Amino acid sequence: MDNRPIHDQRIIEQVASLLGYYVYILIDPRGNQPFYVGKGTKVRLLSHGLAAEALTSPEDEPSGEHSRKIDRILDIRAAGLEPQIWILRYGMSASEYTAAEAVAIDLLMSFQLAPVQPAYPLETSSQLTNARREASREHGIRTLDSLVAEFAAPVLESEDEPLLLITLKNWHDEPLQTPGGTIRSGYGFKASWFNPETLKMEIDQLADSVRCWWKLNQDRVEKENIQHVVAVHRGVTRALFEIVPGTWETNEHGRRGFQVKPVFEGTLYEGVIGPYGHRTPKKQAGDQSTINYWPRRVPASAEKIWDVAHERLVEDIRWLKDGDFTSVEYHVETANGLSPYAQVAREDDYYWCEIVSEEFLPGSVWPLDEDALRNAGWSAPDQDCPNWYSQRYGAEAASAAVLYGLRHGRACSDPERLRWRLATTPSDGG
Repeated sequence: MDNRPIHDQRIIEQVASLLGYYVYILIDPRGNQPFYVGKGTKVRLLSHGLAAEALTSPEDEPSGEHSRKIDRILDIRAAGLEPQIWILRYGMSASEYTAAEAVAIDLLMSFQLAPVQPAYPLETSSQLTNARREASREHGIRTLDSLVAEFAAPVLESEDEPLLLITLKNWHDEPLQTPGGTIRSGYGFKASWFNPETLKMEIDQLADSVRCWWKLNQDRVEKENIQHVVAVHRGVTRALFEIVPGTWETNEHGRRGFQVKPVFEGTLYEGVIGPYGHRTPKKQAGDQSTINYWPRRVPASAEKIWDVAHERLVEDIRWLKDGDFTSVEYHVETANGLSPYAQVAREDDYYWCEIVSEEFLPGSVWPLDEDALRNAGWSAPDQDCPNWYSQRYGAEAASAAVLYGLRHGRACSDPERLRWRLATTPSDGG
């Protein structure tokens, strides 16, 4: 029996473009043990597809090694199964992927591995004393199937009813009480949940992760008649939950949560989750918020103007020198004669960004949404900085953060009212 999946050429091209130079391992599902480490390239994928035996060119393998690999693959298929393909690292340079392959081979040849049920990346992280893994810039270990599924996911277009989209990052173990008095084991999204069967078995853990504790506007949720919340990870919808009425709670930090029931079927489920999940539209520049309301209703023409403002501000702040700063002002008349503003200064290898605070422009004079700023990564004023502040690396990140902060944190809705100018900090620091 041939269990090899058939992939659309469009998906192969997208996966190949993402992976570039990569290192992978093949897993025998009969014992959940790795039996081969290899390296591959975008060009190879485009020419030969995503099958286990095609990922590495035979010319890159000694003849004996190649034949042993093929024999193992055929043996697995004779049992009615298919080798699992795990991508260890991707998006590397030619020298990096050769070194990474060698390290993986040396490591796996040095230790006897015990099988895990079910076998999935990072499921045995507790056996190490490391607090966390080195940042992989989203290029860390994944199964090939999970990457393919993300590209197969259609764009989220359902507008049957309003939804609350909550983006979850990678999983963290941290026991915490949830609404209703139960204790959850952690929060975020587990790598094993890329497997639909595992996700369904552990749906209660995902429910506990998505339902609390958030800087959330309960009045808005109820006013817009939002009855369902969607768990989102890596830009793809993963699960749908119904908010249980009358279960809202607020913790000692002012964050809100509620109880939920998982939804696995129905028209709404198919339109929002379905077999692959749905890709959420690209966020606005600078939007790092965890909470998003769906559908997003922003005129395309307005978005284009914001995009142009972003591009122009990037070019202007890219050339800032130490001691220089750009003042971004929103031209509007207010009761006290002040208008919303932000500042971007160059500090060594990063940009220091500020947005006017309540102290200098009260919310009673011009709107201030503190939750929007916090959710976008801004820090509240303190004794060291009287304004909202954020440290960003790169001109694009700084521009995006400032424009998003002004737009959503200080209600600057019209990008055509924005003006900015270059200034220099006085030598006495005043």
